[in-house]
Amino acid sequence: PALLETVLTEAAALIDDVDLHLTHLALRVTISVIGAADATGAPIAGVAKSVVLPKALTLAASPLLQGLALSSLLELFGALCGCAAAGLDFATLYGALLEMVSGALAKQAVANLARALATLCAQADEPTRAQSVAGFVADIRGAPDETRRRLALLCVGELGRERDLQSVASLQTIILESFESGEEETKTAAACVVDARARPRARRSRSHSHLWHSRRYALGLVAVGN
Repeated sequence: PALLETVLTEAAALIDDVDLHLTHLALRVTISVIGAADATGAPIAGVAKSVVLPKALTLAASPLLQGLALSSLLELFGALCGCAAAGLDFATLYGALLEMVSGALAKQAVANLARALATLCAQADEPTRAQSVAGFVADIRGAPDETRRRLALLCVGELGRERDLQSVASLQTIILESFESGEEETKTAAACVVDARARPRARRSRSHSHLWHSRRYALGLVAVGN
């Protein structure tokens, strides 16, 4: 356990937005250590919460975060939430990410935080995810500032890539109403949501088409064999 804590501490020190390649590697090490600790029952939750999480939250709110570093950070949040340790549960991580949101955030930073929140929601159980989506919908309709409204839109879009949100009442109408906003960035966020909701359907359509042609081909082979 002491060795794992030492590795976590040293890896966390390398997590920042100055060198994203080095950050990506440090995040990969961190994820591996958390996985090893989870498998062996090693108590590393204290270090993960006090050392790793603050660095992860700061990075999530950076407008410079992108590429492999972003992908690894999202995986890290999933790993932290999945380890089921005290202080690293869904509610704590979700709340900590929301606290990073402010009107001064750059557009890319808001998008990164939205992806992190959506990652947590996609991993959560159905009731928790439904409650989170209800919160996003409420913010889209009446958040006190445009940054929070834009964040909610992007969260819905990102989550819609991973989970089916068709059952959410009036969601399509609420998204379309966002195009009436006077803020161009909010309109852009709404467009991203529409695009994200369309892509899963497009993938399913291509999948069904491929399956249909495969079945026709298989039936043709059977007919020839007979």
